[in-house]
Amino acid sequence: MLPPKPTPEIIQWCALCMHLVGPCEFGNKKKPETHIKLHCLIMIDHATGCFEVFEIREKTANVIANWLEIHWLSRHPWPTEIAVDKGTEFAAEVSELLKND
Repeated sequence: MLPPKPTPEIIQWCALCMHLVGPCEFGNKKKPETHIKLHCLIMIDHATGCFEVFEIREKTANVIANWLEIHWLSRHPWPTEIAVDKGTEFAAEVSELLKND
């Protein structure tokens, strides 16, 4: 006998995945008015399929944390865990945590 399936309310919004993309460059570098350089923050809730993509100006821990708080946590239920990619964008945040231990 299998245990009953958990209800969707328990699964949804419990885990958030974040991924940073960029810089992506578009246009002609020789013409500054047509050249664009973008960084993107992608946030996904895999249980619901809900995702959002935001342009960010710089890939630093403070900027990412502010965007997460303003654009995701203020509008969706708070996740119990957040998975991030293994980029160096969070190195400053991790080193601050290690200093406080």
